[in-house]
Amino acid sequence: MTFTPLFSTYGQGENRVTSSMLAVFERVGLALTETISARASGGFTLKTIVFINQYSTGKGAVLDGRIATDLTYLFEAKTVRNAVQDPDQLIGHLRILEEEPGKKTCLCLSLARSAPKP
Repeated sequence: MTFTPLFSTYGQGENRVTSSMLAVFERVGLALTETISARASGGFTLKTIVFINQYSTGKGAVLDGRIATDLTYLFEAKTVRNAVQDPDQLIGHLRILEEEPGKKTCLCLSLARSAPKP
């Protein structure tokens, strides 16, 4: 199995955060990743799990990360407070999410004081 590098080589801060987070999930083991996912999603069992940095379908938006199994998590990370100024980026991510099979969640990791509103 090929792992995401633990120490990211991405230049942009939000991409380093996502890459490192995915690398940790890959390394902590399926049981712990399954526990975290089950609590975040309301409960399900992981069968096969895929970790992807800089996920794109080729239709415009590029997400910072993707964890997929029976449930798909799409990630957008922001490392600057109130960085989500343009809702079009999140709207593009939600359009990608609509095409994913099964259960799905888009997580925006942000330093904002309130949730972004697309």
